[in-house]
Amino acid sequence: MCFVAVRMLWKYKVFNQLLVLLLCLVFLSGGGLAIFSGLDMASYHYLSDGKPAAVVHFRRESDGQFSAHVKDHMGHEYIQKLTGDYWQLDARVLRLNKHMFRDIEPMIRLEYFYALNVTSRKAASIERSAELLHTSSDLIDSWPFLKKIPWIDRFISLQVTSTMKKPVTDKTVYIVNLTNLGLVAEKSRVADNAP
Repeated sequence: MCFVAVRMLWKYKVFNQLLVLLLCLVFLSGGGLAIFSGLDMASYHYLSDGKPAAVVHFRRESDGQFSAHVKDHMGHEYIQKLTGDYWQLDARVLRLNKHMFRDIEPMIRLEYFYALNVTSRKAASIERSAELLHTSSDLIDSWPFLKKIPWIDRFISLQVTSTMKKPVTDKTVYIVNLTNLGLVAEKSRVADNAP
């Protein structure tokens, strides 16, 4: 089969245009990768100044089990049911170089919700939510590709950040803000009518 393929390529003089063919394949694959990466990057959204990255409401359902209602800065709500004593939230943050791009807010995408269950004084089990906290599909994740580009840090700062562990308290509302140090969760109030 290989011999027949080479013979056909030779017959139709494709080898004379081999360099052009290879360049076209490179451009086509690069364009396809850029399209898929762009679809993944569409799930990152600008976080305007002073707006919280997320609001988290808790409701304890049984001993150790709780449901967390996470509302992101775009208004999308996700319900996570986990078991644990403490919780954490992580996100990916893209910041453009301030010297080149002035007055552009960071872009953020929430990733996962975690529950930490303290089993002893020195041990804790960590449970990660099964569902992502964003609407992007898992077909392609452009983050590892971006991290491998050697000169990308001149234009974009790529950061993975998470809140510190916070206690799970029934009917409590936490406001999660993005600071220069990362995600910071602050207890806002105890809400009788929290979802």
